[in-house]
Amino acid sequence: MLFFTVLHVLALAAQAFAFRSANDAAQLYVRVFDTLSASFANASFHNATKLSARQAPAHVCDTDNDVEPTSSAAPPVGLSGAPQWASDDAWKEAKCKGERLCNLMRAAKDEATAILKADSESSFQNPADNPFKSSGWRVLETYSTTRLSQYRISAALSSIGVPEEAGKGTSNRQVIAVQDRPYTVDGNEYPYTSATFSNVYNVDALFLGATANFGVQHQMAHRPHLKDNPAPALNRWSDVVFTIWDGFMGGQPGPIKAPRYVMRIDLQNLETKQLVNKALSMLVCDPPLTEEEKASWPAWPGVSFSTEHTKGKALLNAPNAIGVAWLLINHKVRFGRKTITEITIFSAGTPGQEKKFILLKIEDA
Repeated sequence: MLFFTVLHVLALAAQAFAFRSANDAAQLYVRVFDTLSASFANASFHNATKLSARQAPAHVCDTDNDVEPTSSAAPPVGLSGAPQWASDDAWKEAKCKGERLCNLMRAAKDEATAILKADSESSFQNPADNPFKSSGWRVLETYSTTRLSQYRISAALSSIGVPEEAGKGTSNRQVIAVQDRPYTVDGNEYPYTSATFSNVYNVDALFLGATANFGVQHQMAHRPHLKDNPAPALNRWSDVVFTIWDGFMGGQPGPIKAPRYVMRIDLQNLETKQLVNKALSMLVCDPPLTEEEKASWPAWPGVSFSTEHTKGKALLNAPNAIGVAWLLINHKVRFGRKTITEITIFSAGTPGQEKKFILLKIEDA
C-alpha cells in the first residue's frame, strides 16, 4: 500500500512542473502533504496492532541541579558522523543566551526594548493588514484527519487537554503558510523562497503544534541562487504564527490569549537534538536513564526541565525553542507578559522508529 502511495505522490509532484499558477502549485503541495500524512499514519496504525506502545518508567531526575559535571572527553559521534552532544562551549553559550531570553520574556515591554536597544514589539500585529500578500505568502488550511494521531501522542495531548482528532469540524485547525510568490524589497523583485510553516492551531485549548517548519533564512541558505537576496518583510516563524493565531482569535485589536502549550512535533533539527542529548547526559535519575533512552529520549511523560535552572535555560536557546520565546517577546502588547516556564522532552512511536518531541509550557511572567 505504501508503495502505491509513494507512486501517487511522485505523480502529483511531477504535475507541479506543469502548473503556471502559484495557486494551483500551492494547492498541489497541500494534496501531496495530506497524502503522505495519511499514508504514514496508516502504516503506523498497522504497526500498532503488532507492537504495543512503549511504557515509560516514571523517572525522577535532578533537573534542578545547577552543578554540572565537566568532562574532557569528546562527545560520542552518531551514525551521521555529527557529535551526539553539544560541545562544552556550545552548552555554555546556550545557557548564556537562554538566560537573556528568560529576562526578555519576563520583562515589561519598555524593559525589553531597553535590553534590545530597539523596539521589542513586532511590526506585524494586525492580520487585517494582510502582511502575507505583500511578502509573497499563501496561507492554506488542510484537513488531514490523522495530522496528530499519526504520531501516537494521545497521552501527551490528553494531559494538556488537547483532542487528538483533526480535520473538518474539529478544534485542531491545520494551516500551511508557503512563501511561493515573488516579493519586492526596495523596489526590486526577488524570486520566492519556498519557505513553509505547517502548524496545528487550537485556540480553544490554547495549543500550537509545530509539525513541519522550514523558514526563509533556512531555505535561502540552502539555495545558492537565493543566498544573497534580502528576505521578504514577513519572514520569521514567530510573526507568521502570530498573525494566523490572531486571525483564529477574531483578528480584532486588543489583548488576546497566548498559547498555553507549544509542541514541536517530530523535530529534526540537529542542534536541538545535541543540546537535549547534552542535558540528558548530565542527569542523575531514579531509575537511571538507559543508554537507549539517552539516545532516543524517554517515552512520555519524558523529562521536564524548569527554565528557572541552567539546563532549562540552555534548552531555551535550542532552535526549536527560540522561535517560541520570540513569539512571546515580540507580542507583549497583545499577549501580555508571558514566559516559557518548562520544557519537556519525550519520544513516541514504534520501537526503533521513535519520533522526538518538545513540549513548551507558557505561563504569566
